[in-house]
Amino acid sequence: MAASQHSIGKSILMGTSVATPAPSWQAALDYALAYRKGDRSGRRWMVLSLLLGSAVQALIPPRWVARALGGHHFGSVFNGANVAAGMMCTCCAAPVVERLRAREAGPGAVIAF
Repeated sequence: MAASQHSIGKSILMGTSVATPAPSWQAALDYALAYRKGDRSGRRWMVLSLLLGSAVQALIPPRWVARALGGHHFGSVFNGANVAAGMMCTCCAAPVVERLRAREAGPGAVIAF
């Protein structure tokens, strides 16, 4: 679906609406219930992030990560931000961030990610 339609499905937050709902307790409850009901798009992102985190650990040598993201300079921060292009949310990015830190990525690069 993502390759053919350039989408992973409708937004759990907005559904088919053009605008986000106004912040309210009802909107928060609706979101929680929709997520619990089994919207699969969030789960797809989580599976992708676990696969990416595993790939960082298994396929990328630690010295590469340390060289690209390990410094305390703007270049590593810039690289960290570019690596993150396309990630959806912090809960999905957390496995990747954890693996990057384990592979000696610098704090600035990880925060930028």
